[in-house]
Amino acid sequence: MEDSLYCASFKLSLLFSTFSSSKEKTLCFELAKFLFIGCIKSL
Repeated sequence: MEDSLYCASFKLSLLFSTFSSSKEKTLCFELAKFLFIGCIKSL
């Protein structure tokens, strides 16, 4: 369950980053990076 939550959040943050300003984009990518690591660790 937890792994799919990480992966879904990762995809969501990537999605948000495409609609965001450059400042928010940086934030989204930081979040995505963190979630991606969590996603991989949980596999």
